[in-house]
Amino acid sequence: MAELNEAQSALQAATEDAEAATRRLRTQKETVSAELRSLREQLAREDILRRAREREKALRQQTREVSEQIAQTDRTLDLIDQFTRYKTEHVTDSINGCFRLARFRLFQRQVDGGLVDCCDVMCGGVPYKGDLNDGARVCVGLDIIDTLSRHYGLRLPVFVDNAESVNADRMPTLENQVIRLAVTDTDEKVRLEL
Repeated sequence: MAELNEAQSALQAATEDAEAATRRLRTQKETVSAELRSLREQLAREDILRRAREREKALRQQTREVSEQIAQTDRTLDLIDQFTRYKTEHVTDSINGCFRLARFRLFQRQVDGGLVDCCDVMCGGVPYKGDLNDGARVCVGLDIIDTLSRHYGLRLPVFVDNAESVNADRMPTLENQVIRLAVTDTDEKVRLEL
């Protein structure tokens, strides 16, 4: 009996020791599991951070490439603007070179630097439609008729109304037949002079 009691006491002590060891191991397991979860979370954050850094690096490279493309496009646009300015000046100069009095403004510069097509007749920097006097209008009109007649090889009669607004010595000479219509104070009837 004594051996049995001793064995039971030893079994009970061993059971208690085993339960205490099991509790200790479970506590250690929970601690290690919590540590493992913490490390996994930290690794996940580091992975996210690493991917974010890689994405940032890729975006910086893409920004440099886009900046280079923008700079190239700006250079191309500047070259196009220079060509357009040269072309407009060349076209305007070549057309104006054909006329003695009349000058044409074919392009008008806008505030933003762009050009707008137009066709304004000028004489001495004064617009034909604006402040140009009647005599200058007649002379400019005759200059345009003479230039177009020479260009197309046609010599048709030209009627000049308001011819009194231009002195006879200032009237441009034309190879066309010129029919001057003038008002005079001394004449009460229409008369014809050759």
